[in-house]
Amino acid sequence: MVVEQRSVVGMQVRSGMAPVLQRVDVRGTVAGLLLELNVEQHFHNASQQNVEVVYTFPLPYGAVLLEMACTLGERVLSGEVLAAAQGEQRYEDALEQGDTPVMVQTAGAGHSTLNIGNLQAGESCVVRYRYAQLLSYVQDQIRIAIPTVIAPRYGNPASAGLLPHQYPGHDVLADYPCTLQLQLQGALQSGAVSSPSHALSVRMADGSLQLSLDKSARMDRDLVVLIDGLQGQSLAVCGKDEVSGEQVVLASLCTDAAGTVDEQPLAMKVLVDCSGSMAGDSMHSTQRALLDILAQLQPHDSLSLSRFGSTVEHHNAGIHAVSEGVLASARSWVKALAADLGGTELKQALSSTYRIVGEADVLLLTDGQIADVEALIEQARVGRHRIFVVAIGVAPAGNLLQRLAEETGGACEFVSLRDDVRAAIVRTFHRMRQPPVQQLALDWQADSSWQLAPRKVLFAQETTHALASFAGQLPEVARLAWQRAGQPGELTLALGSQMPQLTGDTLARVAASMRLSGFDTEQQLAMALAYRLLTDGTRLVLVHERAEGEQASTPAALHQVPQMLAAGWGGTARVARPAPAVYRRGIAASVVACRENGMEQYDIPAFLRKGRNGVRDIAQERQVERDAVQKFIDKLARYWKAGQADSLIPATLAEWSESLSESLNRMLMDLLLDGADERQIIAAFLSVLAGIAAQQGYEPALCHWIEQQAAASTRQLETQISDQLTELTDWSVTRGLSLPLRLARQLRHERPPRRFVEIGFLKAGAD
Repeated sequence: MVVEQRSVVGMQVRSGMAPVLQRVDVRGTVAGLLLELNVEQHFHNASQQNVEVVYTFPLPYGAVLLEMACTLGERVLSGEVLAAAQGEQRYEDALEQGDTPVMVQTAGAGHSTLNIGNLQAGESCVVRYRYAQLLSYVQDQIRIAIPTVIAPRYGNPASAGLLPHQYPGHDVLADYPCTLQLQLQGALQSGAVSSPSHALSVRMADGSLQLSLDKSARMDRDLVVLIDGLQGQSLAVCGKDEVSGEQVVLASLCTDAAGTVDEQPLAMKVLVDCSGSMAGDSMHSTQRALLDILAQLQPHDSLSLSRFGSTVEHHNAGIHAVSEGVLASARSWVKALAADLGGTELKQALSSTYRIVGEADVLLLTDGQIADVEALIEQARVGRHRIFVVAIGVAPAGNLLQRLAEETGGACEFVSLRDDVRAAIVRTFHRMRQPPVQQLALDWQADSSWQLAPRKVLFAQETTHALASFAGQLPEVARLAWQRAGQPGELTLALGSQMPQLTGDTLARVAASMRLSGFDTEQQLAMALAYRLLTDGTRLVLVHERAEGEQASTPAALHQVPQMLAAGWGGTARVARPAPAVYRRGIAASVVACRENGMEQYDIPAFLRKGRNGVRDIAQERQVERDAVQKFIDKLARYWKAGQADSLIPATLAEWSESLSESLNRMLMDLLLDGADERQIIAAFLSVLAGIAAQQGYEPALCHWIEQQAAASTRQLETQISDQLTELTDWSVTRGLSLPLRLARQLRHERPPRRFVEIGFLKAGAD
């Protein structure tokens, strides 16, 4: 299947040549807030011809590529950083001579391109590269995202500065396995570790928390690890700069919630991506997010609604104050959304949204799959709107979307297709409603050779990184000052001898990479060469010199390694939800000892506990769901006895979100997004609950009251809900009630038999 380049680049089905990329292995550590990853890409030429392999791969936002090495046969070679022209000439010369050169260069928007020249028939090679990235606390959470795939992009790649061989083509039949081993060191071990993207196994070994992926993982989505429940901490580390001989200090400062101000009314222009790439799970998740957004709005808020693809459609002529009528219209609009507007013309959509009359922030829901990044960023800088992004999907364009948010003073939240949408929306709204932290200034209280200032704008309970270099004695403290809604704030961080000393030159090279933007082109090149950095002006190159007689004798055929198609992209398939994996280290009454596998003690929820064979305990999971249903019925019973039960019958499903389990919420929301009427879903669920309450021996009068609330129910919905509850809970859940209750339901619009009135089960005149 070949799709026009202007819409989606390089979509195809390959036949003939076997895949050259075999698998990718990722190993890494997180120490403090510094992530270091070693990535191994395994290649094998199973064809009968000499090939030149070209593979464009993604890097995380802000990552610094530090080194590259290659194993070919018995030899292990390390790459060196050369000026672009020199590196390319060396590569071409070696290619012509029949040797095997390897080169890595940047390919725009957080991507890099690998070239392996003259990989001969039957040969294998392993390319290794290492990169580092600074992580951040965001409202007590740290998110680690390791991209493995570049989803199809809309637009012309040449406009983003890509050469034809760098275009990341896609093959719907490509299948590349990947592995992950990640060690968490220090304070991060105390958090609750989970992954919305993959099933994780976790164990304690050698003083670190070690995470690994299930062997079935594929390179069709980002590898995402979330560490929650952390108290945002300010940390400092230092490391030796081998180039200057000085010490580089990194201060990672987390502004706390002290001095919190009142939340402000929200004015926002909601802009929803309805392009073709959002079809399927992405659109489904977007609708979930929008329904959660509407549930969070208050009467003093205001909004407009727009959707875009190749064109832009505005639901409102302007920004309207929130009212019941506005919300009802908005919910209907959300339920009708579809990925039917063609390509992702985001630049045009933002321009049109800026012109909607009224001062407001833009809330953008998209996967960001476009090619022309720089033009969009430049437009955003002059747009004078803060842009808050909810990035939807298993492989969103993270580099673009985070830059777009930061350049405008907004923020970006990522939501995997089966992730907790509600938590992301709550965090986004918390940022949008609260005034930002501004006018940040850091006083190192010591003379430095250079300084990198903290970000100009951030939000409370978030991390900003500052760096400085010192030739003499290290400073004892660093003091950060800021303003927030006219109120001053201050944070003091101890440094001096208390700082951990990092080995190696990683910190100094990361700092050098962050400093590059402050220099002209000539100075950037000099610094990149001195610190061995891969930039637009440099190349990482190595050459495997073959013995005479072993050199390639025929020109290499170009082989572009296609990307896997991102899971669920464009509605091609539903994305399976990974097995739950949430682990929290701690000592509590509910701690589960898992020492057989080398684990320490972990507070693992019952539904996540594993049996001796490592398989999830399905019976425990079902017990958790049964408990959730029972707990909700108990709540209904308490309110009913107090005469307040009517307050628990909602007008929308969102009003139940805090009372039901995640699985129950998802089950009911799926029915809504599949087109069922919201009132009928609520009624059908209550009708099924009435049957469960009767089976569990609750008071008949309570069961009857619950059933009375189900007047709008339909048998079809009741059957769907009861079948799904049976699967979740392993109860024999039926929509039928006890005989009197069934008859009562049948007689809602008829006169009840006299004997039921006489025995007092139904009051005279009851419906």
